[in-house]
Amino acid sequence: MLAWTSKRILRCTARLLYNINVGKPEGRCLNDVLEIRTLHQTALYKCSLTDKHLTKSDLVRYRAMMEKLDKTSGYLKEYLHALDMIIHHTQETRFQDNRLDITFLDLPNRFTLVHMSLVQTTGVQEVTQQ
Repeated sequence: MLAWTSKRILRCTARLLYNINVGKPEGRCLNDVLEIRTLHQTALYKCSLTDKHLTKSDLVRYRAMMEKLDKTSGYLKEYLHALDMIIHHTQETRFQDNRLDITFLDLPNRFTLVHMSLVQTTGVQEVTQQ
């Protein structure tokens, strides 16, 4: 995981999953989970989640749907474990005024980096151009 396909160097800071916070993202490098984006979008759709930023209650529903969708293959076990750690071990106060953002980066050799970060949703003013 030292080099990305664009030849940029990825720098990673080791952090426990439940230490996720605004400005302190968490990630997991998964192997052979090529359909994870499709399952992710399907789970969001089936849970009626239109926003990509998830509240803690949204995350619980999303995780249950991901497990249901993956029931036959079981290849998302590590990803589901990561979601469990965030749901059950992250301090409640970290989710106040924040939402979880999940993105996926494809890496060489069938690896996918799952990037999870808390983004602030209140106190941020949107700038609109007129």
